[in-house]
Amino acid sequence: MRDISNKILTANIFIILGLFASGCSNKSPEVPQQKEVKQNLSATEIRKNRVSQMSEGERKDAFAKAMNGIKNDVKNNRKYTKIKLDKPIDNRKWFTDNIYKLWSGEMSKDVFINDGIEKYPNKDYEFYFIASSVLSK
Repeated sequence: MRDISNKILTANIFIILGLFASGCSNKSPEVPQQKEVKQNLSATEIRKNRVSQMSEGERKDAFAKAMNGIKNDVKNNRKYTKIKLDKPIDNRKWFTDNIYKLWSGEMSKDVFINDGIEKYPNKDYEFYFIASSVLSK
């Protein structure tokens, strides 16, 4: 009788160990946390979502602060050469509009750089630098 009890106990232990080894549990699968989901969004989409949640006043203040930071970055970069936006006057508006679109997530970094280089072919470094500066703000 004792021999049969030991065999049953041993069999039960092996069954329990088998269940543990196979990963059998009553735990529900983990739902990805919000941070993991955001990693699937592009940087442009994340920026666009963040800016769209700001009020108009917050957006203006944040953009003005970013522009001041960009101006300081440009001043402190000896390699950067000025992009002549003076003529025609539309160039200045085009430039400011594109910086705003990049900052607010309406335009990707690649599109900003490519548009800039198309209009100013010898300024690839400058457009890359500005784009990087805008996106760091």
